[in-house]
Amino acid sequence: MDPAPLLGLAGSTSPPEEDDVDEATKTAIRNTVWSELGVPHNPDATLAEFAKAKGLRAPKDGERRLVVNGKADIVPPFGRAIATVTEGGWDTVEPVSWN
Repeated sequence: MDPAPLLGLAGSTSPPEEDDVDEATKTAIRNTVWSELGVPHNPDATLAEFAKAKGLRAPKDGERRLVVNGKADIVPPFGRAIATVTEGGWDTVEPVSWN
């Protein structure tokens, strides 16, 4: 079974219903699979919470520090968009589309 659609990494397939799985188990499964894919992820981090709230899907990679025009941003890529926040300004997270 290809885990990519379930992780929001490919296609538009909706994940199956998770009727009998408690939230702690779901979190452990997600963190383990993301780690095995080489994607560090902290679901309690501001950017991860933002991505979940905005429906940006699963992280594609870890956070990166990017300097553009002298301004440093933290830019983790997610399935539907790239989240961006000015370094140190955690209350100003915004999505940036992939195209």
